Amino acid sequence: MIKAQSTYTLTIVGSKEETIDTKSFTFKQPKFRKIKYFAGQFITVIVIIGGRKFYRPYSLSSAPNVDKELQITVKRVQGGIVSNYINDNLKVGDVLEVMEPSGEFYFRNTTLVNNIYLWGAGSGITPLFSIAKEILNNNQDISINLIFVNKNFDTVIFKDAIELLKTEYPDKFKVTKFYTQLEINNRIDSVYYGRINSNGIEQILLENNNIFFSQHFICGPSGFSENILNSLIFSNIPKDAIFIESFETSIDPSDFENLEDKTIKIIMENIEFDIFVKKGKSILEAALDFGLDIPYSCQTGICNTCVGKLKNGSVKMIGIKNAINHENEYLLCRCFPLEGNIEILLE
Repeated sequence: MIKAQSTYTLTIVGSKEETIDTKSFTFKQPKFRKIKYFAGQFITVIVIIGGRKFYRPYSLSSAPNVDKELQITVKRVQGGIVSNYINDNLKVGDVLEVMEPSGEFYFRNTTLVNNIYLWGAGSGITPLFSIAKEILNNNQDISINLIFVNKNFDTVIFKDAIELLKTEYPDKFKVTKFYTQLEINNRIDSVYYGRINSNGIEQILLENNNIFFSQHFICGPSGFSENILNSLIFSNIPKDAIFIESFETSIDPSDFENLEDKTIKIIMENIEFDIFVKKGKSILEAALDFGLDIPYSCQTGICNTCVGKLKNGSVKMIGIKNAINHENEYLLCRCFPLEGNIEILLE
């Protein structure tokens, strides 16, 4: 089985309101066990709300070789239990338990890259901001192109900090802005009023040199990310130069057609639990509703935290294609009961 992740206890030493619905929280690094991470990775925050433990991943907006402390930036989400709790309740002096950083969304330094494109929408700026700071401060020969989509001026996260980077690195840091709720299809300098589309993406690429020696990082809603990805591929950007961070999972309703309500057995700490899984709910969701304290994080199949070993029966993976490896291990967040007397071992 995959080794359990380490946890850290962090103290909040700073809180800043970025927009009306978004706050940044700064944490003091542990004195004797510093948290190491790559710019663009996320940490998982563990909070207890109403007696239930919740795990939520938040990208680090700090940069490891730039910022002394750690920082996450949390935007409110409609119906978001944890994000709203964090914004409403956390303050300087509070202590949080977090899991160690993880994620594959980070810059790979190579001599072949001289341009980095950061494509972000809304709170998707969080890991991109970390990557931008890291590269601008530590890679003299690489230029950054940030393409940032927001609803209007008031929803821009890190507005002042981005402008400061532009002042500090005028020859290395270029920002193109899109405002979707303002006047449509109008452009003034590097500001577009309207939604980003394939024509706009193509124009941005044409205005910059050496796009074939570039890396592209995309973070935003699934529709936004898919649009950028397709346009980059159409422009002959190699797939291995494109990285996407998403905590959303694209689901096809037809994936659930052969599923039904089912009771399964989960074995945890040598105790057997009979868990009722309602059609449409993942095994992880059902186990958490039952009250089992199963470690998890992203719930989209990218962090490899909620691992279980299938001992009997069959399950269906939705949103990702296969088990983690050849030892019958599955991610419970993307795992749905299928047939037989299903037994899952948690170690």
